[in-house]
Amino acid sequence: MQHWKERLRFLQGHESGVFPYLKSFLVKKGSQLEETEGPRQMESSCTDLNGEGSLAMVQAELDAVPLKCAPIVSSYNDKIRPLLDAVDKLRSLMVMDEGIQLPTIVVVGDQSSGKSSVLESLAGISLPRGQGICTRVPLIMRLEHHSSPQPELSLEYNGRVDRTDEDNIAKDIVKAVEYQSAEQTSLSSVAEAMTAFMQIIGLAKESLRKILLRGEFDEYAEDSMHCTARLVETLNLYSDELHRCAETDAKSNFLMKEIKILEEAKGISLPNFLPRNAFLSILQGKVDEISSIPIAFVEKVWSYIEEVVISVLMHYTENYHQLQLSARRAGHNLMAKMKERSIKWMLELVEMEKLTDYTCDGDYVSEWNKLMANQNEFIHEVLADEKKPCIIDIEGIGEVEVGVLRMYSLVLGQAYDLKMRMIAYWKIVLRRLVDSMALHLQLSVFKLVNKELEAEIVNELMGPYGGGIERMLEESPAVAVKREKLNKSIKKLRDSKEVVAKIMDSITTYGD
Repeated sequence: MQHWKERLRFLQGHESGVFPYLKSFLVKKGSQLEETEGPRQMESSCTDLNGEGSLAMVQAELDAVPLKCAPIVSSYNDKIRPLLDAVDKLRSLMVMDEGIQLPTIVVVGDQSSGKSSVLESLAGISLPRGQGICTRVPLIMRLEHHSSPQPELSLEYNGRVDRTDEDNIAKDIVKAVEYQSAEQTSLSSVAEAMTAFMQIIGLAKESLRKILLRGEFDEYAEDSMHCTARLVETLNLYSDELHRCAETDAKSNFLMKEIKILEEAKGISLPNFLPRNAFLSILQGKVDEISSIPIAFVEKVWSYIEEVVISVLMHYTENYHQLQLSARRAGHNLMAKMKERSIKWMLELVEMEKLTDYTCDGDYVSEWNKLMANQNEFIHEVLADEKKPCIIDIEGIGEVEVGVLRMYSLVLGQAYDLKMRMIAYWKIVLRRLVDSMALHLQLSVFKLVNKELEAEIVNELMGPYGGGIERMLEESPAVAVKREKLNKSIKKLRDSKEVVAKIMDSITTYGD
């Protein structure tokens, strides 16, 4: 029996002849040669037909095999085999890229017309069988002389090589085809496009629920996609920044701001009465000083969420170029709206803190009473202590400078009371700015994932710039370029056929 090594390679695409990407599928198969005369060494090599794929050059040095050839075998070995070897070597050099055409037999036909059966007969292997379009991708098969008694089969595609055997070759081809088909999905009807669109939206929403709401990150290994943890860290940094702000320092210029405000707020009123407008004036100044921090936090956190959302959308639309454009645009537009909405909400919250001095938190009163317990001792040390200390240690605050305070003995008690009230209330304000932001963020993300994202993508796709669901049926630019190139090749081949036909007619006429 003549011994062959067979190699099959396939291009991803449709049976219509439009192949978006060149891929390779390699099968090597060998069988026992009958004894023939003389030893023979042989090398074989294989590369992609157009060099675009990732098929590496394969070389195998074959064992010497004694040959005892029948006349037809001798004629084949002497005249045909060298030609086939030459063609193989030329193909391995990728001379077809230079416009040199090599001999090729093409098996084409309608669906289920027997193309796979022809290849099975030639290769001696089983190809996938089933109803409808089964093989789904063109196959390129090469037969080469081989000496190994055992079949060697492997599938080579997309830069990977998978070993297989004769029993599992059909099943493995199906897996390889499905893997290749998943890389570039083609839709043929509006119904298919709508189904694909709904699946993409559903998968994207579920992934965002996991990483943004439930804290599940099994789909993504990157730390940046562990969103609940990153959001908590960002909130903690925001809280720390608020508490580190200079306006939170109770010891700096102790009581001087309060004394100045009280001096300006004096009026015809009962003595030793703490005016509310003095408290509000100090509160407004402190809130103004930290107002930029919450706004910067809102912009930072929504920029992070935007990166996550866009990343997820791009992941699930990677096979749909047309939908990717609309999804990306919708994601950016929605994130801009969410950011603007949160900034507006935060500005309102800051304004409310400036205009209202209210809390039902019992910690305020308990903290104020604790701080006021040291008032009499403090005033005595400032005004009556003969040592006249410049620095006094106040429980709950620390060491403060008091030398300049002796000049304001009439308002010192009121200033101390005002200061302690503000210290106790400021803790409530900062806590409210952090907690309110956390609640707002959770609600906004929940609405984003469960409602607003889908609506925004639909509006973008169906809007004046989206092109509708039908746009998903359009070819991607890469496929369009390959189609144009293929059409030019077809025209060139037809023209060449006419030229060759005329030459053959001339030869026939001359011979007659």
